[in-house]
Amino acid sequence: MDREIAALRERFESELLLQQNSQPDRFHPIDIQRVRTEDWQVRRYILDEEGGDLEAAYSALIRTLEWKQKWGVHENHLARYPKEIFDLYSMELFEYEKGRYVFSEAMRGQRHYPELEQIARNFVIAWAEHVDRAVGEKGHLTYLMDFTGSSLLKLDIGLTRFRIGVFSRHYPQLLGRCLLHRVPKVVRAPLKLAIRQFFKQSVREAVTYTSGKEDLFGYVDPARLHVDYGGLRRERVYPVEGLESAWTLYPKLGLERKFVEAFLKEAQIICKKELTYNENDDEEK
Repeated sequence: MDREIAALRERFESELLLQQNSQPDRFHPIDIQRVRTEDWQVRRYILDEEGGDLEAAYSALIRTLEWKQKWGVHENHLARYPKEIFDLYSMELFEYEKGRYVFSEAMRGQRHYPELEQIARNFVIAWAEHVDRAVGEKGHLTYLMDFTGSSLLKLDIGLTRFRIGVFSRHYPQLLGRCLLHRVPKVVRAPLKLAIRQFFKQSVREAVTYTSGKEDLFGYVDPARLHVDYGGLRRERVYPVEGLESAWTLYPKLGLERKFVEAFLKEAQIICKKELTYNENDDEEK
């Protein structure tokens, strides 16, 4: 593998040299440095291609570096986002054993707000980068997407598809396991089809469907899991300290005060009434 990594790095340096005048900002300096110094940032693309195809691996690497620059990944920090979004999505990253992490989110609290569409996508990307740097090469990540109590009419299918695509295309070999918990039957078939058709083998192999609490607790200790997911932990884990409210941040996010008032009111209702795990919630709907 060392030889293959060296070959891709040599090709990368040659491309940098050729484009230094014509496309000096094609890649972010942080990503250039990672390719040069972190073997994992090259190896992961080789491992993700069938047969270790170096041409395909190099194309995938370059595609991700261009994508990161386009989306401003390294300027997109989780501290930019309102605390209410973390609570509404119930998104957490926690280490439950040495080197073993769970990234969790509750789908029942998510809604599609046209005003938040771009913000929500940037939020997903910020989380993906944060999770990737926390887990690293030697860690193991379990990604829990809990659909308990979610309604097909309210579920943001587009954001769910975008989220899985980000992890699949731009963070290869990160997912050790993806738990899709209590997926409604009307969603399960199209979701399985999409995963089978559009995602690589490494992602397909990571997916596990679970239904009851006991299924979930077979993967994560309930003492470490938040009550939003039927666990015993009540305090929430935030990725950064001092998160601000949407009341403070909405001008920076380009949101209208009238929308923020309505959003916060609905978010408060959802968090109080719906983000309480109920195993009797109808999985059929």
